[in-house]
Amino acid sequence: MSDVIPADVRRLVLANAMTIPHIEAILLFRRESKTWTPAQMAPRLYVEEDRACKILSDLETLGVIDREEAEGVYRYRPRPEDFARLLDRLELAYSQHLVPMTRLVHAAHDRTAEQFAKAFRIRKDP
Repeated sequence: MSDVIPADVRRLVLANAMTIPHIEAILLFRRESKTWTPAQMAPRLYVEEDRACKILSDLETLGVIDREEAEGVYRYRPRPEDFARLLDRLELAYSQHLVPMTRLVHAAHDRTAEQFAKAFRIRKDP
């Protein structure tokens, strides 16, 4: 499944618990060189505004975007600069291998949900 996805892209997605909206937000920033507010981003990602705020905050923490405090907007500005090349590969993998990328994202989140559920299972003592 993920053999077509470069290892560094796979690590980026999995290590940062990226969702499809995270990836789509990165692509929007890259394709449309403008600033975005959470209110503008939310409908483009098909999420509520508070979810868009969380996604943008995640991407800022990751070093994909910067927040301009005065205007309350976000701008694409990957740090460090070589990180932009990794984001190039992410975009390429997502555009050329959409199904494997989607499966990678969902499989990672399914495992996380399963691990969370296991923590609440009632076990009988042996």
